[in-house]
Amino acid sequence: MSTGYPNCNPPMSTGYPNCNPTMSTGYPNCNPTMSTGYPNCNPTMSTGYPNCNPTMSTGYPNCNPTMSTGYPNCNPTMSTGYPNCNPTMSTGYPNCNPTMSTGYPNCNPTMSTGNRLARYANYVQAVRVPYSLEVNP
Repeated sequence: MSTGYPNCNPPMSTGYPNCNPTMSTGYPNCNPTMSTGYPNCNPTMSTGYPNCNPTMSTGYPNCNPTMSTGYPNCNPTMSTGYPNCNPTMSTGYPNCNPTMSTGYPNCNPTMSTGNRLARYANYVQAVRVPYSLEVNP
């Protein structure tokens, strides 16, 4: 991709460049390892939310500031470097950044490209109830 689109994935289909050069610093909501067909960005979103695509297929929303409560996969007020994750997002939407710090367990840097099951398993592992509760219901 041309200069100014460092977080992009060349195989992505035209119209989904996976990055927006005008997005504010600290909100690089792109993932170059996403499989083709799941573009991580939509350059036509309103200012401040360039990396979101509300029309992506179910399970891959990756960000939508207008989504109903429970799907806050983007928070523009989060501290720099933590734009893509929210530890309280609902099951099935673990679209996180593998560089997130402890406390944001929905990230898995080794998951295979586009492997939704791996993401879900990672999320479940992160939010499991304590062992004591499992054996003493």
